[in-house]
Amino acid sequence: MDIELLKSIFENKFAVPDNYEVAELTPKLMDNLGATRSDLRDYSYMTLSAWIWGWYDRTYYNHSELLALAEQAKVNIKTGLGETESDGVFLRSYSILLLNDLTEFHRQDPYLEEAEIRDRMELYLTYLEKEQDLRGYISPEKAWSHGIADVADALGILSLSSYLKDLDLMRLLIVIATKLQQPVPSVYLHSEEERLAQATVKICQQNMLSIEQISSWLDILIETERRPSGISIWENFEKYPKNTYKSD
Repeated sequence: MDIELLKSIFENKFAVPDNYEVAELTPKLMDNLGATRSDLRDYSYMTLSAWIWGWYDRTYYNHSELLALAEQAKVNIKTGLGETESDGVFLRSYSILLLNDLTEFHRQDPYLEEAEIRDRMELYLTYLEKEQDLRGYISPEKAWSHGIADVADALGILSLSSYLKDLDLMRLLIVIATKLQQPVPSVYLHSEEERLAQATVKICQQNMLSIEQISSWLDILIETERRPSGISIWENFEKYPKNTYKSD
């Protein structure tokens, strides 16, 4: 779908253009979630979101169609997972945005069974563990990937589900702590850690976790792994005291 058609949809409050059908445009919008041009991704995502929620009219999708969108989004999120700094990250991150809408819409119009919520939980846990493309803002043309921030929001949304119990919420917290402990080339630069913190607060606000559970999670969070950084200056000190402190 070209940018001019997308802009016209946006300017007309996401009304379906004349001579087009939602069923015809939806696959094209889904394809655009992986575009390298940020405007194609943004307009396509906003259109899908507007049609899901019925921002200016009504939802354009029935329950079975919402589930079909979710299945495609889940496939997209797994595509290329584990790659480092490739354009495939756009498809994953924008599909997470879409799946967030599809999950949150359930609170307005319940249509999801417990098995589906749990499937999404497992997907998010796997994603956060395996995603290696940690970039936020990339360039003026490509703009944002921001997968870690988007999945952080997903965990917060998921935590609101009545299907999840305390042990499920603990799993969400543990995967956040584990991700923060992973060695990375640089610190998070675009508020990813804040979004993970917001998800953590939302999870705890469900009032299902005991003080003991939260304390055990904090122990995991602050635990550090000691790694050798080379030969210590104290090694073999008795044998080579002068060499140990030899200066150039």
